Amino acid sequence: MKVSLYSMIAGCGLALFTGLGQAQTLTDTVTIEGELTQLENSFQGPAQLAPGSRFVVTIEQDRTATESSATATMKFYEDAVLQMEVMFYDDQGVPISTPVVTTYSSTTMPSIDSRTAQFLFDPQVAEEATYAMQGMDINGRNMDTTINLSETTQTLLTDTSNYPAIAEGAVDALFSFYVMNGDEGRGISMSAEGNVDTISVVFVDTDNDGVPDYLDQCAASLESETVMFDWVDSGVTNYTDASGCTIMDRYAACEPDETQQPSSPWGWFQPVYSGPGYCESQVVYQLQDEGIIDYSEGRMLRNALRLSHDSSTF
Repeated sequence: MKVSLYSMIAGCGLALFTGLGQAQTLTDTVTIEGELTQLENSFQGPAQLAPGSRFVVTIEQDRTATESSATATMKFYEDAVLQMEVMFYDDQGVPISTPVVTTYSSTTMPSIDSRTAQFLFDPQVAEEATYAMQGMDINGRNMDTTINLSETTQTLLTDTSNYPAIAEGAVDALFSFYVMNGDEGRGISMSAEGNVDTISVVFVDTDNDGVPDYLDQCAASLESETVMFDWVDSGVTNYTDASGCTIMDRYAACEPDETQQPSSPWGWFQPVYSGPGYCESQVVYQLQDEGIIDYSEGRMLRNALRLSHDSSTF
C-alpha cells in the first residue's frame, strides 16, 4: 500500500536525525498522512500536482514539556517539539524536490530558538494542533516553519486533560504547512495544503507492556507469565491492565495485615501474619469487576494465595 511505503521512507529519514534523544523525554512520534492538494514556493511558484499526490509529516514531541500557558480552551507548550519532517510525493510515490529543506532538527537547525506546540479545543470552533520551530539553519539564515492540523468532520483531540492526545487511525482533518528560509522578503518561502486521512502515534513504552510510559502507573512491573505467590503458581495469566499494572503488581501493592499475638512464653508481642489480608482478598473481585479475569480464574487465584500463606505458616 502506498501510504505505508511513504511512511516507511519518511520514517527512515527521521531516524537519521541526530537531534534531541528520547532517553530524557517521553516522546511521541506522530505520523500524519494525506492527499497533497497544493504546493508552492516563492522561487518556482505553484507545483503542478497530479491527483494522488501525497504528504507525510513526522513530528517528535515531548509530552513531559512544561505547560507554558493555558485557558479552558487552549494549551501552549514552549519546548514540546523535538524535531519535524515534511515529505511530499507525486502520484507515483516519487519524492518531490523542494528548494527549501523540510527536515527540522538540531542537524539542519544548529541554533533553535523555539519549538512550540499549541492546541485549541473550543467546542464552538474547529479544534487545531499547531507545531512550530524557529532558529538558524546551517548557513546562519533564519528558518521559521509551522505545521497546522485543523478539525473538519470529527474530533481532532481525543484527550485534553493533560498534554493533549491527537486522534489516531482514519482521521478527517485539514493540513497546512509553511516555511520561511532567510529574511522576510529576501529568502525563500514555501507552503503546502492537503487533506489528512491517517494519523498514527508511536509512544515510548520502556517496559514493553503495551501501555505508553506517560500512562504507565507501574513502570517496573512484575512480569511473570503467570501469577505467582512465592513458589505457588496459580496458573492464571499475569494480565496487564490499562494502567500498565499486572495482576502481580496489584497484589504486591497490598500491605500485609498484621495481628498482635503473644509470641513468647514471657508475653512479648510481635507482628504475626494471619493469612491473606483484606486487600489481597479484594484484588480478585476488582479484577472480575473490570473484566480482566473470569470466575474460574478468580477461584484459582484465591486457592493459590491461600496455599501460599498456609505453606509459609509455621
